[in-house]
Amino acid sequence: MVPVGELRCTSPARTALDLALSRSFAEAVVVADAVFARYPGARDDFGELLRMLGPGTRGIRRAARVLDFADPRSESVGESWSRVLIHELGFQAPELQSTVYLGSRRVGVVDFEWVEQRIVGEFDGEVKYRRREYRQGRTPEQVVIDEKNRENDLRRAARSVARWTWDDLRDRRRLEDLLTEAGVPRTHPRAHR
Repeated sequence: MVPVGELRCTSPARTALDLALSRSFAEAVVVADAVFARYPGARDDFGELLRMLGPGTRGIRRAARVLDFADPRSESVGESWSRVLIHELGFQAPELQSTVYLGSRRVGVVDFEWVEQRIVGEFDGEVKYRRREYRQGRTPEQVVIDEKNRENDLRRAARSVARWTWDDLRDRRRLEDLLTEAGVPRTHPRAHR
């Protein structure tokens, strides 16, 4: 237990483990990605707590898969959920937070990249368009224009760009079609969890 003000709470690693034992794989990965990114040592703590559980503990296999799959480089719920669906749909795992250059000029960091195929994947949540702190003094219209210019630069850097939104994640067939059309390779047949 850790103190939070006057309350005693489970540690971030313990909370992530409890959710991995009781929630879906996707929900648990979303939490584990965030916890591992924000709390140094949380992955090791999660693993240690997991090893202390009995072999017949309900959800232990899923929790072990979460530990193996979680990646602190995912920067949002949408990116984490995207990774789970990309995996479950049988697509090759992308590189995360990959830096793309146009010549010697840095175009930016992309959410996902399939390097050999020169395909970039971007999850588009609405927060960067709507919330003032993400717009950095720009209007929503300027954010859209800047994103379009960035995408043009990515294409000039000989990258195919696939973009998806929450609606595409809610209907996994839409994401599957989008990634297939973009040419993302599959590594195994679809596996639903």
